[in-house]
Amino acid sequence: MMHWDPFEDVRKIHKEMESAFGNLYGRNLELGDGKGKCPARMAVSGVKETDTEVIATFEIPGAKKEDVELNVTEDSIEVKATQKHEKENKCKESYGYASVSRSFYKKVTLGTEVKAEQAAAECKDGVLTVTIPKADIKPKTRKIEVR
Repeated sequence: MMHWDPFEDVRKIHKEMESAFGNLYGRNLELGDGKGKCPARMAVSGVKETDTEVIATFEIPGAKKEDVELNVTEDSIEVKATQKHEKENKCKESYGYASVSRSFYKKVTLGTEVKAEQAAAECKDGVLTVTIPKADIKPKTRKIEVR
């Protein structure tokens, strides 16, 4: 008598999907024709919180500050970046034109309220750093003395 494990089929499907598409969360994907592969990966971002501010970093390699659109609200940060590279070669015998476009989008919900109007941002060496002061939040719970 054989014991049937209903989850074994799910594990097999998961393994086949991972084999077909790669593990999108954590390792590099191999793209291309199999000869000249180029690695691709998820963009790195992170948010840390101090006593007085929230600091968010977004890795956007090759982006210039003119390419970046940044929106900050009291509880989130939204980053959009579009890069377009064009190259034209003119010779007597031939003509060549290439256009490449890349885009990046990330929206991060913050764990605390911030003063969005006081946000500051810097884009240096492909890393966008956004610093926002925390909002003065009064406790929502108030202790009441019982008489």
